[in-house]
Amino acid sequence: MPSILFYLFAALMVAGGMMVVLMRNPVSSALSMVLSFIGLAGLFIGLNAYFVGILQILVYAGAIMVLFIFIIMLMDVKIEEKGSLKPAAVAAGVAIPLILLMQLMGVLSSIENSPSAPEINHVAALAQTNDDGSLTYKEGTMINKRLKAERLPDTHLIGYKLFTDYNFPLQVIAVLLLVATVGCVTLSKKSTPKAVNKKQITQQKRIPKVAIAPPEKTKEEHKKEAPSEQSKIAKTKEANLPESQKPTEEAKAPQTKPSDTTNEANGNRGMIYAERPDDADDLKIISGIGPVIEKKLNGFGIYTYKQVADWSEENITEFDGLLSFKGRINRDDWLTQAAELYAQKSA
Repeated sequence: MPSILFYLFAALMVAGGMMVVLMRNPVSSALSMVLSFIGLAGLFIGLNAYFVGILQILVYAGAIMVLFIFIIMLMDVKIEEKGSLKPAAVAAGVAIPLILLMQLMGVLSSIENSPSAPEINHVAALAQTNDDGSLTYKEGTMINKRLKAERLPDTHLIGYKLFTDYNFPLQVIAVLLLVATVGCVTLSKKSTPKAVNKKQITQQKRIPKVAIAPPEKTKEEHKKEAPSEQSKIAKTKEANLPESQKPTEEAKAPQTKPSDTTNEANGNRGMIYAERPDDADDLKIISGIGPVIEKKLNGFGIYTYKQVADWSEENITEFDGLLSFKGRINRDDWLTQAAELYAQKSA
């Protein structure tokens, strides 16, 4: 391999490894590891280890990293928060690379005295037999053809060894990977809400509504409703004014400021805001809420974690119908997430 390519792939591998540690986003760290695997594959291919280099691309940079990213997204890992450095962690982070460097220096110092690889005897390999006297590499196989052409069929020899002498361990590894994947999915599975009994709902609908008489008004409420003497005098003066000087209907309307309200006309939505409050929260942090859904919730007067955390079953049913979610609020567990975020904000 030319020295320029060696230093290029080596720098790529080291840069990818450093980004794995320095990146705070788990997905970015996983993709940085792919970059490191690509650099390592280039080094293997430069050393004529083509099979190992292709495995780095297909298995590690391909299948393994796809599995890593899938699990990260399944676990819904957020961006890691910066914490205080612990002395034990710092000491381990310094000691482990030093030990690795010492081992690498020991290997490089003895490379001149290392024995050279033996010459391959293609005729002896073709004549190799099994315990029953039959040829190990039978006529017509790819290994037999490569050996007759005096070429080393390294990839075919590895596959032959794996699926003959090491077939059982290979199957055990496959089962272990499958069990690990099933376990991860099981642990990350969220609890689903209990199914609603349809019979109870129909019985509740059949119960006739009883008209309830409004409570009697107190003396204070009567006083509030009774027009004051000043308002009577103002109305009399207004009636005596000419038409051009009478106030318009818009001027008569009271100027009220938007505030928190629980208006029954808006349905069972809990506490809502008439306009965006000063302490509005970023609802997109809740898993399952994106920019579009956040905009819709703001349109309905929902701006804070506290509002979502205080939703009742009626509120959930109301918003589930407004957003056409079909149970997504309970599936993504918005209330628990909002309660935790509100607790962190209030702490």
